[in-house]
Amino acid sequence: MMTRKDYIAIAKVISSVPSDTPDEDAIRAAIAHELADYMEQDNPNFNRNKFIEACSEVEVQAVPSDVANLIHTLHGGDTNGN
Repeated sequence: MMTRKDYIAIAKVISSVPSDTPDEDAIRAAIAHELADYMEQDNPNFNRNKFIEACSEVEVQAVPSDVANLIHTLHGGDTNGN
């Protein structure tokens, strides 16, 4: 099981990714949401909102549908990461 220390380290890495364009912000948000999906399953005490906010200088909004579709395609259509 991942720990708070792991979540903090991952959020720091995501938040340090440069975001010079809106597309990069959307990609950062998509990565944060995908990881949060996994972390919620891994640890019932995981605080998704706190993690998402820690991944960005500003609160990350919902993943845009075009980015979500790209992630879905990259996963081979599997939204569970299997």
